[in-house]
Amino acid sequence: MFKSLNSLNLDNIKIKNSLIFLLIVFSLFLAFGYYPPIMALWEEAHVYKNFIPTENPLLLLTIPEDPNTGGTFNTFGYASLTISRYISNYIGHSLSNIRLPSVIYGLISLFLFYSIVNRWFDWKVALISSFLLATNHYFLMYQHVLTVQMVTLTTILFCVERFQNLLIKNNKFAILSFGFACALSALHYWTGRFCMLSILFFYLINFEKF
Repeated sequence: MFKSLNSLNLDNIKIKNSLIFLLIVFSLFLAFGYYPPIMALWEEAHVYKNFIPTENPLLLLTIPEDPNTGGTFNTFGYASLTISRYISNYIGHSLSNIRLPSVIYGLISLFLFYSIVNRWFDWKVALISSFLLATNHYFLMYQHVLTVQMVTLTTILFCVERFQNLLIKNNKFAILSFGFACALSALHYWTGRFCMLSILFFYLINFEKF
């Protein structure tokens, strides 16, 4: 009886690992697969700002004063997107290399999304949800354009994941990592800032007293 239970557990683990591996391969295929070589309007603004100067722009983590997503009129721009210039200068200038930061942010978002849903529910729900997110049209679109939307989503999910971790562990490292995640969200588009403030609201108020 115990042998059959152990074999059943091993089979479940094998199925789980196989499906997770399939999700990883599928996500990588969509991330680095073919995408139409067409530049979006706001993406053109980022490329113009970061690639026109003869010298590499400074990678400064500052809160942008420009209210739109292009960041064209920011003093320093978005450092998370400016790094595309450094990557392209090192591995070559092409449209896929220019968009590489957004592709990586998209993969990180999928990992964070899986971790969040897995903690709330289980690995099966997390796996199905991650598959749905990976194939979502808007997610794929923003993953393949150099705009601030994808890195904003990544920082929001990072805030949620660190908030979950803080509720579970509640130690110094958890507090510091949560603060770091909130600081990263403040550096990007205003949607991320509002979400970060909402998460802080849930952290600061003890709803059990009400």
